[in-house]
Amino acid sequence: MPPLDATFVSRHLKDDPQALRLKFCSGRDLSPERREALEFAITQIECRRRFAQKFRTLLSDCPDFLFASQLAGEQASHLWVSRLHAVLAERYRSGQARQYALFDMTAGLGIDFMCIAAALCPDHGSGALAADIDPLKAEVLRHNLGALGLEKAEVLYEDSMQQLRSMPERSVEILFADPARRGEADRRIYDPADCLPDVTGQWPVLLAKADTVIIKNSPMIDVDKALSLFPGTVRVVIVSVRNECKEVLVVARDGAEFEGIDAINILDDPSSGYPSAVQWVSIPDSERKAVEGIPLVDSPQWLAGRIASDGGIWLYEPNSSLMKCHPWQYLAERYPGLIKASPNCHIWFSTIHYPDFPGRALRVTSIPAGKNPLRGERLNIVSRNHPLSPDAIARKYRITPGGTGFLYALTAGAQESPLMLRTL
Repeated sequence: MPPLDATFVSRHLKDDPQALRLKFCSGRDLSPERREALEFAITQIECRRRFAQKFRTLLSDCPDFLFASQLAGEQASHLWVSRLHAVLAERYRSGQARQYALFDMTAGLGIDFMCIAAALCPDHGSGALAADIDPLKAEVLRHNLGALGLEKAEVLYEDSMQQLRSMPERSVEILFADPARRGEADRRIYDPADCLPDVTGQWPVLLAKADTVIIKNSPMIDVDKALSLFPGTVRVVIVSVRNECKEVLVVARDGAEFEGIDAINILDDPSSGYPSAVQWVSIPDSERKAVEGIPLVDSPQWLAGRIASDGGIWLYEPNSSLMKCHPWQYLAERYPGLIKASPNCHIWFSTIHYPDFPGRALRVTSIPAGKNPLRGERLNIVSRNHPLSPDAIARKYRITPGGTGFLYALTAGAQESPLMLRTL
């Protein structure tokens, strides 16, 4: 690891990183060692500014925290997501005495490792092991662990799969892995079999070495595909931050049967050091994907009648984690009176207001009618199973996107009739 010029960092913390590189790193008389040290210092300035929201209290509580690279910061989990990983690790730990309470096979910047190790290994990280094939990442992680009081945790610079094969069976309580999902030319990878390390190709080894295995996957992976790739999965956990799906976790044990899905949405207030709320919905496998008996909106005219009635009607849109579960039977049973918009549109309606609904709940005010009824208005446009995209709707009706109100374009009834609804 290059030596850190802490004075340079503190002096230029608010300066533009590119301007700093031009000013301090372009001189021909600079020695390679000094140029490397300056680049490393500017990387710290750049990362602290770029990831201030993502890592929040970690950076403010630990002024000595270092970044191996900007890419390491980009690929690391959001701090709130890493703390959620720690909650899951505590929930699914076996309680058996093992050589290691935690083995993180893909440490990277180490945000997940630090959070889980702090939860499982309170004796300054004793019993926690991490590995990374990048020597700089491994060295920076050792530094950060010391700065955070986890100096007893071990960090290896080697192939984690090779290390795992050399370990006795049941030597790890929680095995965690976040395989790299970027290939050549920074191409994104979605299939776990194409990621590094390929945990699917060595799946029996992982299950044999650990009591519980937690694998982080792309948010694009289908739940059924995850179940087929990872036999022994106990739960699938879908995690979003501010309604943006970040990952699909599988929690697995050798020989276990699938129990269900957790859909989690962390409502992250950028102005606060902590999440404002966490929407956590647990769906048993028996209530997943069923569609028989799900009530549907009768017609656009039915909606118009409810809008005009004294009680009015509410529009409900499940958050992105919940939507990925296809929880139609669960929603219909959990929230009596909820009616689905159409077979292929996953918006719901009810005359009852459910303030605890895990997603967006908006009061419908009107069905716009006539020629250009919304011209010149400022609205957030949402299109769900509608023939037109939000951009096309904005152009056609001359709406300015934004503001506080919403315009929902969707389809209603068994005939999938397109319509638009204005909401508050």
